Amino acid sequence: MPDNQLTLSMLGGLEADASGLPISGAARDKLLEKLHEAAAGEGLGVYDLGGRLLSFVGEALRKPVAGIMGEVWKQRKELREIAEKGTDKRDVEGNVELFDHTISWVLHPSVELRANRVKLCTMTFDCKANLKLEGVQLLIRNAWITQIKAGKLGSTISFEYKSVPLMSPCKKTIDLPKSFDLPGGGIRLGGEAKAPTMT
Repeated sequence: MPDNQLTLSMLGGLEADASGLPISGAARDKLLEKLHEAAAGEGLGVYDLGGRLLSFVGEALRKPVAGIMGEVWKQRKELREIAEKGTDKRDVEGNVELFDHTISWVLHPSVELRANRVKLCTMTFDCKANLKLEGVQLLIRNAWITQIKAGKLGSTISFEYKSVPLMSPCKKTIDLPKSFDLPGGGIRLGGEAKAPTMT
């Protein structure tokens, strides 16, 4: 799978079919047990909800890592300054180097549980992601990040319910390719510029 398609769910080990990335069978069983305990704490212990909750949370965390990086990069002054120079009529390119670049992100997937159309409760989980890119370089063309060059991606994903850890933090280090182009024209930083044509 291309590295630009990495998701938080994969980095958290919740994708059973992601080669080399899933958590161990024992860790998965323990996570299912913790999810069952969380449901029991809401008065739902008679239901076997561990697998369903894990499936729901895994789906909710299928947020592409490239998208998270894009949201953070939109807020960086030096990237916005390059982006503001790009227009539909003028090509502007720039390279930005971010050494040992760290990104922190928190998601709160929630699920409403019902039985016979009656709401039983809503369970809201906390997923905290800490990502570290080593030696990343961005190619910006007309207000779009079109290419990422990086050495390694380090990640630590934690998963909690009501501030109680459901699993040990999942830590991974992934070697990224020398460079990879981003689909759909890239990550838009701002302005009215059209996505560049990739050749």
